[in-house]
Amino acid sequence: MMAASAGADFCYAVEVFNPMANAAVKIVEKNVFCDKIKIINKHSTEVTVGPDGDMQCHAKILVTELFDTELIGEGALPTYEHAHKYLVQEGCEAVLHRATVYVQLVESKRMWAWNKLFPVHVEAEDGEKIIVSPSEMENCPGVPSVCDIQLNQMPSSDFTILSDVVTMFSTAGACKIWQGTNCTFWWDIEMDPSGTINCTMAPYWVKPTSAFQVKYQAFRYYHQLTVSNYVE
Repeated sequence: MMAASAGADFCYAVEVFNPMANAAVKIVEKNVFCDKIKIINKHSTEVTVGPDGDMQCHAKILVTELFDTELIGEGALPTYEHAHKYLVQEGCEAVLHRATVYVQLVESKRMWAWNKLFPVHVEAEDGEKIIVSPSEMENCPGVPSVCDIQLNQMPSSDFTILSDVVTMFSTAGACKIWQGTNCTFWWDIEMDPSGTINCTMAPYWVKPTSAFQVKYQAFRYYHQLTVSNYVE
């Protein structure tokens, strides 16, 4: 509706989830945009273009929201590839325009405790006791899946920064080993080709004015082994 209000000749909105698509149809009707907006209740990779297709012509502007914590974990890359190949005109404008994933190494016993069971100290009648988990649990690496984390909620006293912020995959080199090392990740997106409209999930110690972690979060992975520091 924003695009239609801004002067777009016609808009196609693609939504695969039936309840959301049905709600979108009602919202479009309620706001009297039926002659400007068509809701297509399909996955975008199933949309057809042509006189008898879902879309009458290829689009000039592609606006998408396919992000998740890991940026591309919801099939963003094949979806974008299909859209650019079959649904939009060559040289179209895409919103978002560019995205970057960043990584930084930190040392944090608190973060590591979310994956490992540390000895528990308890007070007993005959003095302090220490509960130690079995070796099988100590050696279990856990599930190698992503862990969402609100980095802006982490007190600076709970971690030590071990590296500069680097663009993911651009630098890698071992120089020193730390126990309890954590790889923290976040991403930012440039909404326009000039990069003047930027949304970032950078934590407060990197960008104090960041306010984009309301919906999306930074993330981290747990490693079976200690992790080497990354250097330029």
